[in-house]
Amino acid sequence: MTTLQLMTGMQVTSAGDKVKVTAIPILPQIKAGQECSDFELLVRVEAPPVLKRRLPIDLVAVLDVSGSMGLAAAPQAKKPSRLDLVKKAMKTIIMHLHDDDRLAIVAFNDKVVTEHTTNLCDIAGGRVSAERMVDELVAKGDTAFKPGLTRAIEILDERPDKNRLGFVVLLSDGLDNSGVKWNDATMLVKYPVHTFGFSTGHDPKALLTIAQLSRGGTYSFIDGNLSKITHAFAMCLGGLKTVVAVDVEVRISLHSTYAVTIKGIESGGYKSSIESNVGVIVIDLLYAGEVKNFIVHLHVPARPADHEAWCVTGKYRDALGAQLVDADHLNQWIKIQRPAAVDAAPSLIVQDQIARFKVLDILVKLHDEFNELKNVALIKKGDDEIHIAKEAQRRVGNVLQSKLDELKKSDKYWKDGHKSDVDLGGLEKDGDAMVSSLRRGQGVAYIYSWISSHQMQRATTMGSPDKVAIAFLTPRMRAMLYEAQKQQVKEEDGLHQMDQGTDHHGCRCVAAEDSNRRIDQRLEMWCKLKREAAGLFEQPPSAAEDLTAVFQDASLETINRAMHHDIYLAVVHASNLRRCREAMLESNLTNLPHGDGEVEVHHDHEATPPMHDDQGTSGDKAP
Repeated sequence: MTTLQLMTGMQVTSAGDKVKVTAIPILPQIKAGQECSDFELLVRVEAPPVLKRRLPIDLVAVLDVSGSMGLAAAPQAKKPSRLDLVKKAMKTIIMHLHDDDRLAIVAFNDKVVTEHTTNLCDIAGGRVSAERMVDELVAKGDTAFKPGLTRAIEILDERPDKNRLGFVVLLSDGLDNSGVKWNDATMLVKYPVHTFGFSTGHDPKALLTIAQLSRGGTYSFIDGNLSKITHAFAMCLGGLKTVVAVDVEVRISLHSTYAVTIKGIESGGYKSSIESNVGVIVIDLLYAGEVKNFIVHLHVPARPADHEAWCVTGKYRDALGAQLVDADHLNQWIKIQRPAAVDAAPSLIVQDQIARFKVLDILVKLHDEFNELKNVALIKKGDDEIHIAKEAQRRVGNVLQSKLDELKKSDKYWKDGHKSDVDLGGLEKDGDAMVSSLRRGQGVAYIYSWISSHQMQRATTMGSPDKVAIAFLTPRMRAMLYEAQKQQVKEEDGLHQMDQGTDHHGCRCVAAEDSNRRIDQRLEMWCKLKREAAGLFEQPPSAAEDLTAVFQDASLETINRAMHHDIYLAVVHASNLRRCREAMLESNLTNLPHGDGEVEVHHDHEATPPMHDDQGTSGDKAP
């Protein structure tokens, strides 16, 4: 008998919040007497969808206040500046932190700006002072990341009570011109550092490297509508506030008379190792609702028996009792049949994850190749770094297209996937977008953020909050995004009441039309999310169907509420637009010349809709 044993050691917020570990084989059958040199096994770690008791967090916001942050956020506009938008985003963070959370602000340019830097302060009773500190930030100086990050780590290290979760968020709009090489930055491994690039001029290579060197950080960026930095911050905070487990350790032990061995583990950005035929995967943090998928490659020798029996078990550490608890409810037996002929189809869930890891592997290697190409070209051709970078991008874009085409043609699961229900369309669409971006020399930020998202299996903002790997969005992230969007609608509607969307009749036609366009865009996004939602709830056969159904219904209900809210706004704005146009028409008719003047009146019933009584007009007002 071959026994596969998965054991986990983790801290969770309560004994009732159970982290689930399961395994799904690529096939339920292996032909009798056949050797399998690469038998894929999907190991899935699922966090509980709801956080029943949260742990307070300590958050350090490291904010770039160099001179470029004083530039206008949009072309041909003086206000707001980039720093103005970051201040607004920080106030949103301050508003959504809990009273038992703590916040520190580290302002930096080429050094730490001490007069605008704080230690950790309690949010309870400290929101006003935190907002005041944010308001006082001023843009000036050059850019160097290390001083600000060093101070952030010191702040977290100096805490007397280190039982609280500590996080760092770093935002910058520019290039680090200090010359510091981050490959040696061992200080970053202590805490998660989530980096945010702001504008097209930020440093994606440095920000991705910082996130990767940290303890489970991610890299996001905003390069279009910079006001959406609030949404990116909100989505990130939605995860930080819902940590249910830390230092999760999944242990894969094979006990086999027939020498089944572990060949390799695909774990993305999470640490994994194999020693004495025992595989270990370490997940630094798990958010409520997160699912992590890993592929374990096994060598299964030929054997005549009629079946293989593999056992999956789990253990976790309760954070409240700090004791290791046996999780008997997680035990799972996987029976692999050994028939004379195999007639089973490969698992769609496993196929999908195999394809994702293969695309990720291509992109990680291309990331290294791009940096090497650029460095060699700089040495040979001189200092025209922008031109050289674009040339390197175009070359790498062609290489990426070639490798993706080769994968589609040669990979058995990719070819079979199009014949089955495996959803490879998303990966193909992402690949096409990356190739197009590289060939046009538009930068590598999108690719780097995609790599970060798929390595950590966590949502990142890839240029815009609309460009997010939906499969990695947790319920709380969705809720925070929705809150940020709702707040933006309120603020924009308020601005439209005062802006120049008012015509000379005092109507708000332009404002209403703009609002309708924005609502249409949001409705399109919600519809897309709803179409793709079904894929988020795929569960292994052993999963609890009732929990899956409840979770799916709750998420779809949230989407439906958001859609209904936007539809309501559309009706309101349409009504305002109708009244506006009727008022304009009434005004035009009233102001036409009267008396003996020669006025040519064209009676065009198509162009002039009838007036309504509720607008205080009647047909006898016409000349």
